[in-house]
Amino acid sequence: MTVGCDFEVKDRANIPAAIQKIEQAMTPATMDQCEAWLVMLQAATAHRSDSDVSSAVAYALYASELRQWPADVAKSACEKLARGKPGSTATNWFPTLAEVVAECEKMAAPRNVMLAALHNWAPVEAPYPSARGRPEPSEAEREAVRKMAASALHELAETAKVRTARGLEMPSIAGKTDERGITPQMRELMARRAAGQ
Repeated sequence: MTVGCDFEVKDRANIPAAIQKIEQAMTPATMDQCEAWLVMLQAATAHRSDSDVSSAVAYALYASELRQWPADVAKSACEKLARGKPGSTATNWFPTLAEVVAECEKMAAPRNVMLAALHNWAPVEAPYPSARGRPEPSEAEREAVRKMAASALHELAETAKVRTARGLEMPSIAGKTDERGITPQMRELMARRAAGQ
């Protein structure tokens, strides 16, 4: 199933011509062509015997459906269904109308998606208009950041004052360091390594 279509439009003026080309590729077959493809499909597949009246009604119904699709899609769908599933040795039965429709939908999907994308095309706006590659903050956003930073700095300063006033130090899990920055635990570990323990 086709769900998207990516393409680049270098000149917006070319879109109408591209739409026209795809719309031309959507031209349906004539009723006679559709009936001829159905005769080929019937000849290549197994089917039950019907009366002449019911066969005529079935041909009209199938041909009407095939006329809803681009001519090349209708023809290709009939040819593919006539060949059957690749590698299958089972009897290839005449397809139901739903199977014909499903095959046509699958084959026509890419051009339907492309046509819709061309009809709905709009230039992509650059998400980051600044030279730095990021959107420039507004003055209100800058002011909000300044206030948050000032508030955080004020809280840190107050916390530092309280610690200093109380004479608190952050405890060290490795012990108190000496003048060379080595803790007793580190000195003990170095001594054990030197002794080969």
